[in-house]
Amino acid sequence: MARLGRLRDGEGDRTVSFSGLELTSVLRFGPASQLPTGVIEPYVEMEDGQIRLSGKVVLSAFPDLPDLGAIIGILPDTLPVTLRATLVPFGEEDAALVVHRLDAARIPLPGRLIPEILRALGRSEEVGLPPDALRIPLPEGLVAAYVLSDSLVLRSDR
Repeated sequence: MARLGRLRDGEGDRTVSFSGLELTSVLRFGPASQLPTGVIEPYVEMEDGQIRLSGKVVLSAFPDLPDLGAIIGILPDTLPVTLRATLVPFGEEDAALVVHRLDAARIPLPGRLIPEILRALGRSEEVGLPPDALRIPLPEGLVAAYVLSDSLVLRSDR
């Protein structure tokens, strides 16, 4: 958090990078998590420009999840979930996390369900945002976020 603060304040370099473990720490212990209530124990990995975000989802916290038919009957109340995604620019000051694959309890879910699941997790409709993506607001003072190899790189405008 301190490195992010220095970047936003224009101190030091105009870019800073974070490893998956550092992002995991920010998501778990940061002052204001960007994750919806009901998502616990997040873990971030990055490799070859791809993001793998895993954690547990408390199903009762998301009553609007799409009907998974017979699958839901065999799943536990708290479900391990993994998504694979890429981070792309969105608009002038934000990024979008485009979800390519979503596994629930190691079961790959059909791609057609991804937009419905993202809506149930709090995704809002925005002009130009693909249905399989979440808008990620960049903190004030930042102009770019991207994954390079195994790190998240943030760039400041200062």
